[in-house]
Amino acid sequence: MPKKTVLHAKDTWLRAIKDYGNSGTPILISPYIGEPIMSEIASALHGKLELYTQFRAELFFSKSSDLDALMRLARMGVRIFHEQAIHAKVLYLPGAFCSIGSQNATHAGESINKEATFILHGKTADASWKTIQQLLDGCIPVTQEM
Repeated sequence: MPKKTVLHAKDTWLRAIKDYGNSGTPILISPYIGEPIMSEIASALHGKLELYTQFRAELFFSKSSDLDALMRLARMGVRIFHEQAIHAKVLYLPGAFCSIGSQNATHAGESINKEATFILHGKTADASWKTIQQLLDGCIPVTQEM
């Protein structure tokens, strides 16, 4: 059962990351990526993050997603994966925390849009993740050649 619902996830995410015991690789799923939220998350995790997103030229041209942000994240050591049809928005910290909501990891998702997020902790977070991770079947690593 969710512990609480929040309207903007960024502060909740950053608090959870600060308290995270580093017991596995954190995972963020968001079809669209932007700043400053992504640099804040990746910095708080010291680059130890797997990011699943849509990596498509039309998203960068329309500014729905930020290619420069993705390049900075890759330089920080974030592992980035592409999934063509991903629409889920999840932050998972193994053994500790799972946020499932409507917010993208963008400026609008963190501060402008009215979003909702369910927060789960501990074993409940891990149990939820076992179902969610099926969304990542078939994802491909983003490379410089792409």
